[in-house]
Amino acid sequence: MRELVLVLISLLPFAGSYMLERQMTTTGVMPPFLSLATLFLLAWGFAAWAAVRLGMTGRRVLLCLHLVPTLDLVLLAVQELILRRYWMSWLGVWSQLYYLPLVNMAARLTRWSGRLFMTYVTAFLMLLAAAWLGTRLGTRHRE
Repeated sequence: MRELVLVLISLLPFAGSYMLERQMTTTGVMPPFLSLATLFLLAWGFAAWAAVRLGMTGRRVLLCLHLVPTLDLVLLAVQELILRRYWMSWLGVWSQLYYLPLVNMAARLTRWSGRLFMTYVTAFLMLLAAAWLGTRLGTRHRE
């Protein structure tokens, strides 16, 4: 049951990204992306910390929490690296929106690359690092 809750939590970036996208397209106002990315990473790490505190192992937390982001990264790899174009369907749009809160911060770290896919990989690694740190702090606090 706890695993299912973590997988459902990993779907929350879709909701946040949708709200950001709607705000940008309807109002034309750019949100403070760096602040939002920092809060997003803190929340991601907190979810991992809380799951470990509730008795899950760190490995299981990382696996459950990153099931959806991994699948999304695979979809992005197929679109950008294999097909060399993004799908115009809802699946193509949603796969791009998943990492929207982190794209600005990740893009600052991947300026050397001319490919957007490296930005998505960096965003994924930032999620992984935040969750790993959360599990480590939760394990340390539990002992």
